[in-house]
Amino acid sequence: MDLNKLITECEEVLDFVFSDEAKKQLNKYFEFLLEWNQKINLISRKSEYEVIKTGLIESFGLFEMLEHNEGEFIDIGSGGGIPGLIVSILLPDNKLTLVDTIKKKINFLELAVKELGLENTTVFHGQIEEIAKKREGQFDVLFTRGVGNFEKLLNHYLRAIGDYGNIFILTGTDNSEKKIFKNADVIPSQFIENRVIINIEK
Repeated sequence: MDLNKLITECEEVLDFVFSDEAKKQLNKYFEFLLEWNQKINLISRKSEYEVIKTGLIESFGLFEMLEHNEGEFIDIGSGGGIPGLIVSILLPDNKLTLVDTIKKKINFLELAVKELGLENTTVFHGQIEEIAKKREGQFDVLFTRGVGNFEKLLNHYLRAIGDYGNIFILTGTDNSEKKIFKNADVIPSQFIENRVIINIEK
């Protein structure tokens, strides 16, 4: 897979040029992701190119919303690191915690953080309920790429963030119709059809 071509295609879609350091890190991350995807199921093996390309483009939309936010971020359901590791690469001055329940994915994330030298990033193995209780109100921003049952999880998301904190949920347009999001700010993706970012302010 030509990762330089993939990143260039994303830049053309986004009308944005990543820094040389970001390109180097993104390339290294995607190579590591593809290597590990042959060992454990992190992303669809049938459409790796499109999954990575779409993931980078969607993560950039989140990055644009986060780049002026200070403090500590938490990514719920980090899986293969999209969007968490991408955000970590693009915002190296912000602390970030990656959370997943699956040990194999946690092992990958820990190795990726080490491989990429991401000193701003830590990994937590467990449920959102656990870290929300353990570090209640300590995060400024929580984001997730459409993981799980929103009705069940939203209270835990709110518990994890502090006063004036923000939640960003990357999901499909169909989920934006849910009653639980009636007071949320639903932001259509500029770049991907039928995708939105739902912003909930505490």
